[in-house]
Amino acid sequence: MKNRDSAVKVMIGLREVAGYANNLRKGFDSLGIKCTQINIFDHAFQYSNKPGDNAFIRFKRKTYGKKKEAGNSFFKALWRCADVLSSVVLFVWCLLHFNTFIFFYNSTFFHFYDLPVLKFFKKKIIYVFLGSDSRPPYLSGAIMQENGTRTIKSCIKLAAKIKNKINVIEKYADVCVNFYSQAHFHTRPFINGLVIGIPYKPHNPEIQAVLTGVALGKDTVRILHAPSKTGPKGTEKIRAMIHELKEEGLRIDYVEIAGKPNNEVVRELQLCDFVVDQLYSDTPLAVFATEAAWFSKPAVVGGYYADQIKDDVPPEYIPPGIFCLPDEFKAKVKSLVQDRNVRLKTGSAVGQFVRTNWAAEAVAQRYVSMISGNIPNEWIGDPYKNGYVYGMGIEKSRLRALLKSVLDEGGIKTLQLMDKPELERAISEFAYSAVG
Repeated sequence: MKNRDSAVKVMIGLREVAGYANNLRKGFDSLGIKCTQINIFDHAFQYSNKPGDNAFIRFKRKTYGKKKEAGNSFFKALWRCADVLSSVVLFVWCLLHFNTFIFFYNSTFFHFYDLPVLKFFKKKIIYVFLGSDSRPPYLSGAIMQENGTRTIKSCIKLAAKIKNKINVIEKYADVCVNFYSQAHFHTRPFINGLVIGIPYKPHNPEIQAVLTGVALGKDTVRILHAPSKTGPKGTEKIRAMIHELKEEGLRIDYVEIAGKPNNEVVRELQLCDFVVDQLYSDTPLAVFATEAAWFSKPAVVGGYYADQIKDDVPPEYIPPGIFCLPDEFKAKVKSLVQDRNVRLKTGSAVGQFVRTNWAAEAVAQRYVSMISGNIPNEWIGDPYKNGYVYGMGIEKSRLRALLKSVLDEGGIKTLQLMDKPELERAISEFAYSAVG
């Protein structure tokens, strides 16, 4: 039954992250709740192209884009002024039309200075962290490999910047949603992102029944890998593992796609037998693996957090997929190639989980509970119980060297964890420990 509570009027924005915002909007729509998604940044993978944006949103997106593109300094300044004006107009319009604001990934109207204004007008603020916007940069292979130019000093400065940003957000947000594995800088309790789930709703739900199982039962097993960034995902090592398995005589059709629109990725998902996601993840089921699960295709996900997740998340909220240590990755891939029944059983279990627990409307309903203040205790994460030190997107030996460089450069205070001495000590001990 749809929720017709007209008192709840939600704005989701201002940035799309892997389709999360767009799918959450679909969930609110399914519940009959007034919701507008505002995305002022064009997304390379085209998750949420929709024609219904009003003139305020279109004008803001245009001025932001022109400001970024302008080469001439005069026109750059002109478009910068227009962009500020459009932000003011859009902000006022939103202030008048919505009572709940859900922000994603480093996005508010005025670089977080608007949060106290929203609070003054008694707006409900939910801030959703989805990765590098909260994860300490010294634990992030994705950030440290970005363009290959980030230095240890810039890493230290960025850690302080992220810590200060989170302090501001926590001061004004009614609710923060994050994951234990990247919530090191929080000081307030947060809502565990794995408990809430990653919302998903395919563009055409009927296509699942048509194409699921197309590739199953062939002599050759089709494996899909679709990295957004090849370095942090461990793509080179994944390629090497697949080559080794082929050399061992396994019949594998390995398909790798990158930089393609989301609809092309989904099409390939429907044609594969299973996917290999990444080697160094700090979540058991990121968006790509969630999309695969929707079509009952299991994903092999590697990550050091596989050893700790059960300490942080109640078992009923952990997806029943394959989340393993990086050293176990090849063996897990091999078992799926060799045993069709394992593929089917695993794919069915994780598919049932996401279609039930992470369906867009199910996740949106949990956001409705957050908006109303009806938050069960098991949803709440305690930042002072966080003991994860291995980050994501980076192999342990390289992470150890990175942490040692950070600590040698600026001392333990550069970790920005003075309020969490046990976690601070654990990271320091790992940095200076023997290889192993």
